[in-house]
Amino acid sequence: MRILFIAAVTAACAIATLAQDIDATVSTRVADDARFEMVQVPWDKGTTFRLDKYKGIIHRLSTCARDDSVGSNKCWKEMIVVDVPREAGVAPARFQIVMNNLLRTIFLVHVVTGQTWQYALDNTQKWHPFLECADKNDANCLWRPLP
Repeated sequence: MRILFIAAVTAACAIATLAQDIDATVSTRVADDARFEMVQVPWDKGTTFRLDKYKGIIHRLSTCARDDSVGSNKCWKEMIVVDVPREAGVAPARFQIVMNNLLRTIFLVHVVTGQTWQYALDNTQKWHPFLECADKNDANCLWRPLP
């Protein structure tokens, strides 16, 4: 009985440790006035973005060829954000990446205007803008509660 209890406790600890490894995303707190922020996708640990919060420019962490044997083989590759506004001036931060873990969707939001882009709608690795629904006669544009 004692061996069974020890085995059960050991198994529970191993499962808890494994669950923490799967769910944990480690990062430091970014200051509100910081220009850049790194974001890791919780459901895809291999995807990491670097967001320029002032200009809405996004880079994705990639593996690149090295010129020599010194240094990392990692690099930032700029992604295409379709129709992102190129505003004059740099401060304050105007862009934010928001993730919906349940739906596994990733959004870029202009926090002043509300303009929104969604990542990975196709295989081109682009961020596509949301279309604003202004036609009040279109049933798809009308909010309605779920049945």
